[in-house]
Amino acid sequence: MTRLYSEDLRGRALARFAAGEMIRAIGQALAIGIDPSCVPKWVKRKRETGSVAPAPIGGRKPRTLSGRLRHGCASGFNRVRSRRRV
Repeated sequence: MTRLYSEDLRGRALARFAAGEMIRAIGQALAIGIDPSCVPKWVKRKRETGSVAPAPIGGRKPRTLSGRLRHGCASGFNRVRSRRRV
């Protein structure tokens, strides 16, 4: 599993990017050698959420159905239940 980079490191990388430094140069200049693909992702995260904090890892997303499917499933379920009661 990959290691999460600190918010401080992410902030320094974004500051260098905002100053006009090339993405590959940012990755090489910082102590650990950040993969060049990380910086654009951090820029996007900062733009969308206002923070460079990492997203939660793991867990499970709850299942959701669209309106039409949810209505169809509910009405079909009720029909089956009503037949069993008779």
